[in-house]
Amino acid sequence: MRTISDGSIIIDTSIDNSGATAGLKSLSGVASKALKGIGIAIAGVGTALLGIGAYAISVGTKFEAGMSKVKAISGATADDMQKLTDKAKEMGATTKFSANESADALSFMALA
Repeated sequence: MRTISDGSIIIDTSIDNSGATAGLKSLSGVASKALKGIGIAIAGVGTALLGIGAYAISVGTKFEAGMSKVKAISGATADDMQKLTDKAKEMGATTKFSANESADALSFMALA
């Protein structure tokens, strides 16, 4: 604050914000690094999900091929095929054998 000879008072309202500016720059750098880290993590999760999806499609395709083989060998009706498919899935879920292995076993039984 300063007083001028005519009696008026001038108040300097400028603020030294150099410390705040430096702090914001530092915070911005930390946030940027954190966001890059999150981006890398998200990309990794996305890649993993794509891999899981591709694997699931592969397993499903193999299972469907196995069940088509059962149908071709056995000549089962649509209703019978639904029952056999359900049974193969049940065996895959409740035994140490996969649904694909259960479908293969059904193929061998159809041959017999």
